[in-house]
Amino acid sequence: MCRYAAPYKPHLACFACRKSFKRRLSTDFEGGGPDRPERCPQCGGPMANMGLDFAPPKQRDVKAWQVVESLFEAGQTFHSCGCSGPGYRPRDRAALRAYYLRLLADFEHAAINVDPDTLPRVRVPNSAGGRPRWRTQTVDEVRAYWNDRARALRGALAALG
Repeated sequence: MCRYAAPYKPHLACFACRKSFKRRLSTDFEGGGPDRPERCPQCGGPMANMGLDFAPPKQRDVKAWQVVESLFEAGQTFHSCGCSGPGYRPRDRAALRAYYLRLLADFEHAAINVDPDTLPRVRVPNSAGGRPRWRTQTVDEVRAYWNDRARALRGALAALG
């Protein structure tokens, strides 16, 4: 059984305060929804949902928080079922650059080598208001997904300098 089969509180991070909190999401409450961002209890700024496996750096470690913020902006969070553990988190800018380069190579490889026999299925809302349907993504959609991820990573690499 997956480690997170029971409901757990996700880690929310405030990059301005360099703090992390475990809190139920606003979507768990009545009146909350995806359009209402989570707010930091200290500064009131928006918080990032870093996932269940996020291990925040110490508050005084400014460089590590900059790395975590860069990871979040590049779309890298720590959402998993817990079976494989939290995964690797770079600790400094040099390790972050090497990590991004490895990810970029993986994303480019995935965009080129799409296997038509193992295409993912996606949920499509029914326009008539009935139950949603499922359909298999096309090879072009999968390639576009990986190319978009690679493009975001190239932007993050350029921002690192």
